[in-house]
Amino acid sequence: MSSQMLDYLRLKRELRKNERARRIKNARYQLKIDEVDDFFDRQRPEFRRLQEDARTVNEHFDEQVRVLHTEYLVGKAEQLLLPVPSRDSSAWKTAMTGGRYLNEEAIGTLRAAIREEKKSRREQILAWLPAVGTVTGIIGALIGLFAILLKK
Repeated sequence: MSSQMLDYLRLKRELRKNERARRIKNARYQLKIDEVDDFFDRQRPEFRRLQEDARTVNEHFDEQVRVLHTEYLVGKAEQLLLPVPSRDSSAWKTAMTGGRYLNEEAIGTLRAAIREEKKSRREQILAWLPAVGTVTGIIGALIGLFAILLKK
């Protein structure tokens, strides 16, 4: 397997682990929220704090996903020798966990650059296919000619 495929599989594995952890945390918070039946209990500050904690946990998991995607895209860009926004530019944001990730605009720009570079490299390889076909045909014809000449 190529390193690109392994990088992609690692990203997918990490995203699955993240999503599993998110579902478990959300289920725990939902159980606590569902325990509160009374309308008046739902107006208490403790209940509101519980809801806010649940939102914060979801934001935390969203940021982890952004960090993972950013690491994957930056790794891809570095493999393809593409420029990456400098770490002190406004394209970077800091996550609650201390990690850093690219904002939506920078991710879009980086993804477009990666796609363009891959397309360019693919076109360079595909440009050689007609020549390879021609050479293969000539070699086949020469083998046939030698076979006929050597038969006599």
